[in-house]
Order: sequence, then C-alpha cells, then structure tokens
Amino acid sequence: MGFSGCFLVDCRGRSGGLALLWQESVGIKSYSNGHIDCLVHESEKEWRFTGFYGHPKVTMRHFSWEMLHRLKSIAELKDMPWIVGGNFNEICFDSENLCGIRRALRQMQDFRELCELQDLNGTEELFTWDNIRYYNHIIFERLDRFVGNMKWRMLFPAARLISLECYHSDRIPIS
Repeated sequence: MGFSGCFLVDCRGRSGGLALLWQESVGIKSYSNGHIDCLVHESEKEWRFTGFYGHPKVTMRHFSWEMLHRLKSIAELKDMPWIVGGNFNEICFDSENLCGIRRALRQMQDFRELCELQDLNGTEELFTWDNIRYYNHIIFERLDRFVGNMKWRMLFPAARLISLECYHSDRIPIS
C-alpha cells in the first residue's frame, strides 16, 4: 500500500480495533483498546497524533474522555501541536443526529468541553455513520471527526477533511 510502517490494536468482538499506517517517521508513545498515541517527525516539524476510538457504551465513555485529558496534559506539558482523529462515538450538537434518539444535553456538553480542541472542517459529509436501515428506521450521526489544538492548526493552517467513497460499511471514511 506504499506505507513504511504500521501499528495495530485488535478489536474486541465487533467493537473497536485501530490501525495506524504511516510514510514518515513515527514513534508510538502509548496505546490501548481506545487509542494509539504517537509522535510524528515530518521534515522540520514534530507533532503528536492520537488515533481514537471512544467507548461504545455511554456509561463507560467517561473513561475515554479521561484518557484524552491525560494525553492532552502530555501534549501541553511538551508544548506540542496535537491532533486527535477517529470514532468518538458521540456527537457535539443535536444537528449531528438525524432521526436517532436525542442525546442528553450533559452528554454532548461533556464531549464539547472534552479537551477544548477545535474541529477540522472541510468535508461536505455532515454524517459519518448510519445504521444501514431504510425508511422510518434509518439513523445518521456524526461520530467520526478530527480535532486539533491551536498549535497544530497553526502548523497546518490549510488542513481540511475530505470524505472518501465507501460502499460496504456503515461508516463514511474521512481523511
């Protein structure tokens, strides 16, 4: 596939699983069932990337948020540009949910306040997941995203998300 490196975290049953593939120099710092955290060395730039999978159970999701807070502390301590991307299994606003059960306001607020990270914009697809049902039972949500701190945004000011074609999944991949 043209990549010089790969790191995998196995899924548990039908949930989770992460893969990180790279072309530049990458150093894995930590990983779990919910994340892969690494340093990226690219030309003269060094920045932190975290691939993320938020816990699928709402009652357990606070563990995912706590892990991101710890990773944020590391990035801040080292004054590093940082970006997080993946399936957060949560929405920020009601507008990111079409036809599904309404989320509790506190649940969305906890996610918005997560790490004070900013959404990368650019994709024309608002919804990144659907439940692959039809007519009255279909649900669309924006569960997948990339968010970065201000230092990362300043390092890559032209960065934008794009959605990719997908035919056999409940996800619209974003890059």
